[in-house]
Amino acid sequence: MKKILHYLDRITGEYLITREVDTAFYGINIPNTIEGELLPFKDGFSRFFHSNKCEYIEDNRNKDIHNTGTKEDSICDYIGALKSGFALGKYIKTEAELLKEERARKTNEINLACRNEIIGGFKSSAKGDEYLYRSTELDQMNLIGQVATGVRQNVKGSSDNGLTWKRLDHLNSELKQLLKDGATIVDTLKEKAFQLKNQISTASLEQLDQIKW
Repeated sequence: MKKILHYLDRITGEYLITREVDTAFYGINIPNTIEGELLPFKDGFSRFFHSNKCEYIEDNRNKDIHNTGTKEDSICDYIGALKSGFALGKYIKTEAELLKEERARKTNEINLACRNEIIGGFKSSAKGDEYLYRSTELDQMNLIGQVATGVRQNVKGSSDNGLTWKRLDHLNSELKQLLKDGATIVDTLKEKAFQLKNQISTASLEQLDQIKW
């Protein structure tokens, strides 16, 4: 004898598949199966059998959802209606949110470019001839300390744009001029960054693309 059976999840009772079964071969009592009316497929819902009756339960499993409060995206991993505070789909940022993020990104870009240029070395003619001097945070601190000694000191400089470096003897007056030249360049770079960040604060998304260091 053949009959139509619905196979169910053994724990939840969720409908899995329908098959025609030969009971003469498989027996009458086949585990996790049921006879009865099966509701038609319904998009966004799964079918469950409870107390031998088929019913719809909302099903968003494996769909993109987002927290309406935190705007955080995730994947739904449970059966039933969405939990309070969640909505279907990935969160779509508003134009205002996109603008805020892009302004912050561009501001960080300018800050990084400014810092890299500050610590990337500077040129000075404190000794008469122009030399390139190192200007990392440590180099800047060392130069301040050398000036404070009041006596002549050696400072590494390069006459070939950093290909080779040599220790150059500096009078204290030359050290002071070197420190002044470095500070002037730092101030110039910081002013450039300040002006660019002022532009960023009022720029549109399209205008932000045009702001470069």
